[in-house]
Amino acid sequence: MNTTIAAIATAPVRSAIGVLRLSGPDALPIARKVAHVKTVKPRRVTLAGFYADGVRIDEGLFVYMKAPASYTGEDTVEFYCHGSPGVLEALLDALYRAGAVPAKPGEYTRRAYENGRLDLVQAEAVVDLIDSETRASARNAAAQLKGALGQRITPVRDALIELCAHFSAVIDYPDDDVPELLIPDAIRTLDDAAALLRKLADSGRDGAMLKNGAVCVLAGAPNVGKSSLLNALTGEERAIVTDIPGTTRDVVEACVTLSGIPVRLLDTAGLRDTADVVERAGVERTRRAMENADLIIAVHDGESVMPELPEGVPVLRICGKSDLGARMPGMLAVSAETGEGIPELKAAIAQALRLGDIASDGSTVTNPRQADVLRRAYASVVRAKSALTLTPDAAMSDIEDAAAILGELTGQTASEDILAAIFSRFCVGK
Repeated sequence: MNTTIAAIATAPVRSAIGVLRLSGPDALPIARKVAHVKTVKPRRVTLAGFYADGVRIDEGLFVYMKAPASYTGEDTVEFYCHGSPGVLEALLDALYRAGAVPAKPGEYTRRAYENGRLDLVQAEAVVDLIDSETRASARNAAAQLKGALGQRITPVRDALIELCAHFSAVIDYPDDDVPELLIPDAIRTLDDAAALLRKLADSGRDGAMLKNGAVCVLAGAPNVGKSSLLNALTGEERAIVTDIPGTTRDVVEACVTLSGIPVRLLDTAGLRDTADVVERAGVERTRRAMENADLIIAVHDGESVMPELPEGVPVLRICGKSDLGARMPGMLAVSAETGEGIPELKAAIAQALRLGDIASDGSTVTNPRQADVLRRAYASVVRAKSALTLTPDAAMSDIEDAAAILGELTGQTASEDILAAIFSRFCVGK
């Protein structure tokens, strides 16, 4: 990190404001070759002229943040200018010629991580915050950026390391004055760790919905009103509606927000045996979509027989076309034509998906890497508890594994391959 990096931190489109960012040991002297300012005070906004090849390109704001009180933990300078792509490119080129080097994707955040400004969960939260599409997902990412998840994991890892150290002392120095190892205390420590790790790992399903949206498939026989329901739920004419069975041949997707969570609604081809090659391909796509869904909304019309649905996927059964008199015992009656039952259907979808129970306080795990780490650590803790029935040294290996695995989560034991994969998700300016 002896180099000073530079990049455009805003999107590469014409906009009112554009931002260039420098970070590294020579950030200030390089910046002053391009931005002409008389006096510079850390964390003070200064009006400056911006120059390239001695020609005034723009005028804007100049901010210097002295290490370690910056995002990266290094000397950092930011230029705020007009968001013309031409202006930004000219100024960036001038910074390169003044001694800066191009930043790599995610390099600013990686430097923040390597300088101890962020742990690995916080670094991932930066991307989640940028990518968040709803207030709920933004709240969860912001809480993780503040360290909410790391604050819950660190005490667990510390307790496991302390337990392992105690085991080592008892095993290696049996004649020394070492406090007696109390198996019940060790079991309580492992039980507490297992309970928290299991809870956090199980939140991965909720986290996937919070971040990517829940997937609901509208399924049923042809011409039962699935496409009309999609349009009614979204308030848009997304799907073609006709009286001809088999109109829908492909998956049509639309999105609504329920309880602050994005819900992806998939209108699918009607399930039936058919000799039509194109329609048969659509039916196969319907079956694949159902297998990967968080919820299947099985649409009945009071007459057609509902085809077989996959096992293991929650099903919400409704009766559509209530305006035509369709009613079925125990099912919500819905009409896309009159709007009857549409608000109740939205509430039923949210309830079936448990959207109201999804926490957005930073305790919900939102990416597969974190969920995988927590599952592996939980498995090691469970094995350690079972091994305690034998001897402490049999359990120690699993406890060490659990602590090392949890270190992957926050970054203490993360490999270079893991770090490279995480920071490759970032844009260049972040």
